[in-house]
Amino acid sequence: YAKDARAEAELARALAALAAGTLAGDVQLDALEAARARGGEVLNAKLAAYEAALPAGDLMARNAFALAGGDPTRGAAVFEGEAAECMRCHGSGGHGAGAGPDLTGVSRRHDARGLLESVLLPQAKIAAGFGSVAVTLRDGSVVNGVQLSESASELVVDPGEGEPRRIALRDVATRTPPASAMPPTALGLTARELRDLIAHLQTR
Repeated sequence: YAKDARAEAELARALAALAAGTLAGDVQLDALEAARARGGEVLNAKLAAYEAALPAGDLMARNAFALAGGDPTRGAAVFEGEAAECMRCHGSGGHGAGAGPDLTGVSRRHDARGLLESVLLPQAKIAAGFGSVAVTLRDGSVVNGVQLSESASELVVDPGEGEPRRIALRDVATRTPPASAMPPTALGLTARELRDLIAHLQTR
């Protein structure tokens, strides 16, 4: 990165725009990386102020840079590689293990923010037919499996062996909310890998 005063001034302006919410999404990560690489009292202070202002524990806010500017081709490599291991469960066009939803047409169902939430917070919204539940019946028995559907009168649970169980709601004593089996693997990705992955998912 350029070391002259003009470069520092440009980066300082970019960080100010980022803090104000006016910096273009596709250059947010680039500005952060350039400022961190250049360092210096002024830029370090602006970086510290920006990061301190981010909501603590809000993964969406802290990774908003991933919403734009990624490279779909590099993102495909992330999707298929060992870093994210997405292909172990997801696929499209008949590919993938099937443990997670087929991602064919996922960009028509979710915008970039929805895709980022699905990757960072897999428990936030669970696709129908992919949530694991534990259902305790009034007779004391327990049915564990994937909830396939629910109507006003019954649950349908796939225990993984044999036929799906149709359980009348009147027979249910307690049950757990559907839980996703997807681990938060995105937390182990670099910032650029995450941004590229979201760009790739937007092409599907």
